[in-house]
Amino acid sequence: MSTSHHSELLHQAKLNQVKDLKNSSIYSKQLIQILQSLIKSNSLSTSSDLIDKMTTIHLLNDDIDKQLNRDISANYYELMKTKRKLQELISICSMQINKIDKHEQVDHQRGLQERCELIDQDLRILENTLKLIKK
Repeated sequence: MSTSHHSELLHQAKLNQVKDLKNSSIYSKQLIQILQSLIKSNSLSTSSDLIDKMTTIHLLNDDIDKQLNRDISANYYELMKTKRKLQELISICSMQINKIDKHEQVDHQRGLQERCELIDQDLRILENTLKLIKK
């Protein structure tokens, strides 16, 4: 019994091995077909379109960043140019205001001096008139 049982187990193991080998071959073929399908589907236009769209989005994002950086630097350059012009205008205006202030001070001093001279002249006339009246 043990010999026949052993033979039977050996025979059954060989049958299982052949069955597993056939299944393994079927599974390998299925795996190859699945991989080929995946490769084919990834190379089809729909997936390729998605990849192309993603690539385009990334390229557009990079282009937008570059354009923004160029615009920022150009605007900064224009801002600095305008700031220098404004500072020059402020300086010119300040100089003109100082000149006007000096002229007004000089004119005011001249005006005061002329008034003083007129008052002095009027006082002398009055003094001479009083002397004449007393005589």
